[in-house]
Amino acid sequence: RGSHVEAGQTDFAPGPIVGELSAVGIPAKIDKGKVMIQKTVTAVKKGDAVTGDLGLMLDKLGVEPIEIGIILCGAIQDGVVMPPEVLGIDHSALVSQAVANALSLAVNAGITNSGTIPLFIAQANARALALAGQLDSSALDEELSDMLGAAATVAATPTAEAAPEEAAAEDEPEKEEEEEAEFGGLGDLFG
Repeated sequence: RGSHVEAGQTDFAPGPIVGELSAVGIPAKIDKGKVMIQKTVTAVKKGDAVTGDLGLMLDKLGVEPIEIGIILCGAIQDGVVMPPEVLGIDHSALVSQAVANALSLAVNAGITNSGTIPLFIAQANARALALAGQLDSSALDEELSDMLGAAATVAATPTAEAAPEEAAAEDEPEKEEEEEAEFGGLGDLFG
């Protein structure tokens, strides 16, 4: 990447700095009482060493030719050792999660905007179809019947398998009542 010096006016007054900039390869001139960098230049290419004079000029211009960082191999806090995998932050995943959470909050709060309106329409459609699926097929118009398809027909008519299960479920309470009659219930205990 390197360090770039952008073309444009500086805050320096005319003086020996014009020659100093030119000496390190940064073209400068005096314009309207200020020192002006004539064109954008790459003062230092990535991996190149910075000489003393160039370093001084870059410092005066506010250009920092190095990037300072740290490679963290681990950390210890309150006796807990944390490896680099735990300390690494996946910024794109963090931003994606924040966007998803914001959208969820907006939908649940009923905030309408370009991101939530399609979701509201999809929710309304799903709820309408769910409600229509609970109705008898004779109550549905042709368009809704087509949208529901076979699901509406299946939901509206009880299946043959469901009928025996319902009959068996009805028989069970009668058996329990018969068992209670045999023992006489709690009333028999107290006379």
